[in-house]
Amino acid sequence: MLILTMLILLIQEHGISFHLFVSSLISFISVLQFSVYRSFVFLGRFIPRYLILFDPMVNEMVFLISLSDLSLLLYRNAINFCVLILHLATFPNSFMSSKSFLVMSLGFYRYSIMSSQTVLVLLPLFQFGFLLFLFLL
Repeated sequence: MLILTMLILLIQEHGISFHLFVSSLISFISVLQFSVYRSFVFLGRFIPRYLILFDPMVNEMVFLISLSDLSLLLYRNAINFCVLILHLATFPNSFMSSKSFLVMSLGFYRYSIMSSQTVLVLLPLFQFGFLLFLFLL
């Protein structure tokens, strides 16, 4: 998410159309999602269950990018808006900790997997509520 934030800031700095960037990024993520699905179907016997969490993470990214693209029609300051969206997406991850960075980064820690599933379920609801609150001000 930090990389996406930096990309958005660079896009705004150089004057590239944000809508064009988001449309191409959504199509790229859709292709990535399809290839991941085909890989999981083909290698289903060899992949542990907890690695299938990559698919909801891709869906979450598509949702966030689509939401930010559509909401820019109402809120024109793209830098502040996208930083707000991406900060909300990364904020719950800062509360998760592990004894070993390698264990956490590879996703083998069972508690972090369970808590990340909870975050993936609750995060869009939290973001939508917060954005609704901002737009009603």
